[in-house]
Amino acid sequence: MQRSAIIIGASTGIGAAVANRLSAKGWTLGLMARSTDTLHALAEALPGPCYVQTIDLRNHETALSGLQQLWTAMGGVHLVWGNAGINHLFPSPDQTDEVIRVNVLGLVGCLEWAREQMLAQGHGHIAATTSIASIRGSGPSPVYGGTKAFLVNYLEGLAKQAYKRQQPLTVTDIRPGYIATSMTQGQKGLFWLEDLDKAADQIVHALEKQKRVAYIMPRWRLIALLMRFFPWWMYRKV
Repeated sequence: MQRSAIIIGASTGIGAAVANRLSAKGWTLGLMARSTDTLHALAEALPGPCYVQTIDLRNHETALSGLQQLWTAMGGVHLVWGNAGINHLFPSPDQTDEVIRVNVLGLVGCLEWAREQMLAQGHGHIAATTSIASIRGSGPSPVYGGTKAFLVNYLEGLAKQAYKRQQPLTVTDIRPGYIATSMTQGQKGLFWLEDLDKAADQIVHALEKQKRVAYIMPRWRLIALLMRFFPWWMYRKV
């Protein structure tokens, strides 16, 4: 089977770094993001075949139409990785709406459509980038953390459903901590800020091994476990 993937949120940061690595390994890629110029620049730099489709997840209908066009152009794919997401610290009401539309409504709508196509073709792998912020509520980014918690539960539900119904579908939760990208730039005091290249290598490994949950980096698994058991009177001070 030819290895092929669509990356939603491919233009910069983690998405671009993983696209470079998958392309070098012989994957055929479909690149999706909001910035047309950045996407085309990335496509030209990749060593392997790729397709480009501009989408804006803030508009669910046009984003879904773009995914459908790309899927058709590629003749279907095995992996769809939902990597797109935005965050606003201490968001305004408008910013809150934007985060929910992109991180949940737009992204999950695309993943749901892709899942139906995978079940019809008899194989598939759904992956999405969640976050260590999904574990407990975040004071500066309560909406972002809430959307990532939604994704964690959504992915686990998909995996459970696939197991129960014996569906030909694999589900991966890519769960990073803090990675040196534009999203973390300028934020002070970030714990265990990780190099982008190291993180991308681990994400590629997790996708190729089709892991159920992959903490990036693995040491965050221990932190996540501790965070779950912190009593409120302690956690509120962190």
